[in-house]
Amino acid sequence: MPRKPPPTTATSPTPGGDPAASLRAAKQRLGIRIHGLRRDRGWTLDRAAAETGVSRASLSKIEKGQMSPTFDAMTKLAKGFGLDVTALIPAEGPAAAAPGPLGRRTVTRAGEGRPYPSPNYLNALLAADISQKAFLPFHTLVKARDIADFDEWHRHDSEDFVFVLSGKLAFHSELYEPVDLAPGDSVYFDGRMGHAMVSLGAEDAAILWISAPYAGSADAP
Repeated sequence: MPRKPPPTTATSPTPGGDPAASLRAAKQRLGIRIHGLRRDRGWTLDRAAAETGVSRASLSKIEKGQMSPTFDAMTKLAKGFGLDVTALIPAEGPAAAAPGPLGRRTVTRAGEGRPYPSPNYLNALLAADISQKAFLPFHTLVKARDIADFDEWHRHDSEDFVFVLSGKLAFHSELYEPVDLAPGDSVYFDGRMGHAMVSLGAEDAAILWISAPYAGSADAP
């Protein structure tokens, strides 16, 4: 069990690209997006903090591209601004129009996931052009190498499923002993239980991470 309660998710950079540059660009795009949403509503940082439940200091750093919000913070921001999480994560180029409510279908090619920054993980949201999804699918690279890299456990109101695509990782949780996972292994867990993942070895573990918010929860679309 970790000595330090470790926090939260989601996306990978475009394969073959510069992960550090991708992360910086994603943080800048998200900062511009959050600042624009706050400005459009005429909210001060204090008002935005009250509406979203994210601290004023954190909001300021996010807007300046100095801080990567956790998945928990992203869902709070989305709820506070009255948006779906998908709509909160900015696209790299012109955003695709969301399909109608019936017969929806979308294809995400390799490397086309919509990146957004998150501490210890490089997350790419898949099927990003569809809003109000029943679950959120991510392709994630696990950057953390030690449980001490986390300041707190990651937890959110959802059921989660992680499937290891490549590399190896250790899955830590507050109620169970850590378990090592290899390619082809998977874990299904209650996201409300504190959890965190770290890569084992030199290679960043790549995973498919699916998060399904509980009905009526703050994370639900």
